[in-house]
Amino acid sequence: MICTMQPLNRLAIALAAALAAHGLMAQAQDYAPPGYAQGAPDGSVLGNPDALAPNGQYADPSSRIATLTDAAGGISFAPAGSDEWAAIGLNRPVTTGDRLWVDPGGRAEVHAGTTTVRLGGGTAASILNLDDDTTQVKLTQGSLQLRVRALPQGQQVEVDTPNLAFVPNEPGDYRIDVSPDGSTTLVSMRHGSAVVYGDSRSVELSRGQRMRFAGTDLADAGAGAYPPPDGFDQWTAARDAREDQSVAARYVPREMTGYAALDDYGDWQQDAGYGAVWFPRAVPSGWAPYSTGHWAWVAPWGWTWIDDAPWGFAPSHYGRWSHFGNRWGWVPGPASVRPYYAPAVVGFIGGSAATIRIGGGPGVAWYPLGPRDVYRPGYRASQNYVSRINYAPIHHYGRGGDGRDRDRERWVNRNVPGAITGMPSRNFVEGRPVPRGSHHDAWRTLPVGEGRGAPPMAPVKRSYIGEAPTRALPPMARQGFERQAIATHLPGRPAFDDRRPWRPPSQQAGQADRGDRGDRGGPGGQGGQGRPDVRLTEAALAARHRGGDPSRDGAPRGFVNPVQGGAQRPDDNPRDNGRNWSTRPDQMRGVPPEAQRQQQAVQRQQFEQQRQLGEQQRQSADFQQRQQQALQNQRQEQQRQLQEQQRQGQDLQRRQQYDQQRMAQEQQRQLQDQQREATQRRQFDQQRAQQEQQRQQQDQQREAMQRHQFDQQRAQQEQQRQQQDQQRQQRQQFEQQRAQQEQQRQQMEHQRAAQEQQRQQMEHQRQAAQQQRQAQEQQRAQQDQQRQQMEQQRQAQQQRQAQDQQQRAQQQQQQQQERQRQFQQQQQQQQQRGQNEPGDRGGHGNRGAMQARNDDRR
Repeated sequence: MICTMQPLNRLAIALAAALAAHGLMAQAQDYAPPGYAQGAPDGSVLGNPDALAPNGQYADPSSRIATLTDAAGGISFAPAGSDEWAAIGLNRPVTTGDRLWVDPGGRAEVHAGTTTVRLGGGTAASILNLDDDTTQVKLTQGSLQLRVRALPQGQQVEVDTPNLAFVPNEPGDYRIDVSPDGSTTLVSMRHGSAVVYGDSRSVELSRGQRMRFAGTDLADAGAGAYPPPDGFDQWTAARDAREDQSVAARYVPREMTGYAALDDYGDWQQDAGYGAVWFPRAVPSGWAPYSTGHWAWVAPWGWTWIDDAPWGFAPSHYGRWSHFGNRWGWVPGPASVRPYYAPAVVGFIGGSAATIRIGGGPGVAWYPLGPRDVYRPGYRASQNYVSRINYAPIHHYGRGGDGRDRDRERWVNRNVPGAITGMPSRNFVEGRPVPRGSHHDAWRTLPVGEGRGAPPMAPVKRSYIGEAPTRALPPMARQGFERQAIATHLPGRPAFDDRRPWRPPSQQAGQADRGDRGDRGGPGGQGGQGRPDVRLTEAALAARHRGGDPSRDGAPRGFVNPVQGGAQRPDDNPRDNGRNWSTRPDQMRGVPPEAQRQQQAVQRQQFEQQRQLGEQQRQSADFQQRQQQALQNQRQEQQRQLQEQQRQGQDLQRRQQYDQQRMAQEQQRQLQDQQREATQRRQFDQQRAQQEQQRQQQDQQREAMQRHQFDQQRAQQEQQRQQQDQQRQQRQQFEQQRAQQEQQRQQMEHQRAAQEQQRQQMEHQRQAAQQQRQAQEQQRAQQDQQRQQMEQQRQAQQQRQAQDQQQRAQQQQQQQQERQRQFQQQQQQQQQRGQNEPGDRGGHGNRGAMQARNDDRR
């Protein structure tokens, strides 16, 4: 019996180990979206139905994405597949097919992992390709600063302009300026080295070089007047220094997009179970993650959260959130693990949009996932992708315990008060901001709907730009976007989702398919704008024909003849077949000008014919290759189905054989048990006693080891606690010092206020004294005026008195004169009467004398 049970025990142990080893895969299978050949539960199709990998399965979305991390001035944005331009804000995801226009005087910073693209004023830029391995930007006018912090093997960074394709060879700092008319391109090599490609030749540039190119074949436009360092250079230097000194880079990998924005808005603390945790400093009361912002549709990920906080990109798309006491903390995970972008690390509750009623209609509610919660994409992805995007949370966020403990603690944030945020479904789909206070405790009692990675709702036209104001693109910008650029690689196909109920006008009008240009609204196209207009360089084609990569192969030595398959030089001069070969006329020595022109015309005609023939052959080869690939995929699918049928038949046979063998072994075991029951019972008891002793010894050893491990863990915890106490003491000391400084500052403020009051009082007193002195001066002046007036009045009275006296004297004189005159008249009259009356002379004379005396008395 023992011998027959041991193989079964080993088999059980092996099965248990396999299940434990594949626990994450089992969880991923439980949480993954429906199979590739089927749609979502509501019948819709998720993700990009045209994004097929070489094996015939759906390709996983990129783990890298870009976002706008700094902006100033007017910036316009057109998402892939749309000709409608709108204003763009911070934290908006930027991916393949998106276009940006920066108004004159503005600037913008686009961060994509270890690559940063900064745009100056009057700049037109398009994202040609942005995936796990490639960052390709089209610059048709304006200024661009390219900061490449890391360039691992297999990574490709490229900037395509109307004059050249710029490909860095190593990390560095580069600036590219394209004239407003697109006629010249100025390349400034601040740090690093690169290769620039023209139509048929290439040039290597190193640190410190600065060259201006014209045309499409790297013609030297001359040094000219290079502009001096401007405000754009100062801004880019300041942003580079800020990124170099980032504190967040100590706790998160630099491949995480938007990490540098965390430095100014939060603090880091160490947690015993989660490691580094970031806490935002200033958030309103009752705030919860994913509660201030809006939702937008970004293919192929679908519904994507755009946070309003300037620091909100990295905590919204990487890591997990956890509730510590009365505040939320962001747990990014270990810095050594490569980050994988997610559109929103949340769980939607309720199972479907019709379960929740908000504002009298259907609603949507969500909450942040915790450190132990598995994120389940709502878009198409492979099991490997689901495992990688959940690797850090599952393997690095545990505080101990078995899987059952983790299952019991899953979705813990769902029960945190205020963690669930909701809004009406219509507002959700139209990209409207989440209203404040959109929390309701009753939503915690809704059915568990975490199995659905996203709400089953299709986007509408407003889902792509939300409530951002539309903007009219200037004519100069539209001309810039229509220019053709030189490239070493074809642009990537923008993601497309056939759940769109809305189509751009060009697609609604039934625009015809244009092959590789992708000018259509179907899978792989961009709707109204089509694939960007680029032209592959012959130098890149030559490098590929030799089996090399133009981004790593350096400058080619010629271009490839697609017909003959060999290196073909434009002329027969062997010394021009070098690293810096050129077709400029001034390099053709000893040939007359007319012969030069004829030779160049013939060469151009031959080159064009060869290029057209090579293009036709390449298209034919590509078509045949696609047909062969489709046939091969069909054969592989048929072989896989046949192998699956064979495997199922073999499994059935193996199970039948196993059942028969097990029944035969069971019969043999019963017979052997009956035959050896009497003779082997004692041996069995002895063996059982020995096994019991061994088990007890093993238990004792296991208990000793566990006790030792427990003691070690307790010692470690004690050390951690002591460290935490020390940190707490340091923090308390720091708080005390800060409080003392605050008290000193307040005392100084009080002293300053008292001094200010004293100064004001003295000023008031001085003003009062001044007013009194002025009043006294006014009184003295009034008194002086009064004295002067009195003196004048007295003088006037004296004058009047003198005049009166003079008048009286004059009157008296006049009276005396009048009396004298009257007296004389009387005397004359008396004399006349005396002459006329002699007899009466004496008597009359006496009377006259008496009358005269009386008059004198009067």
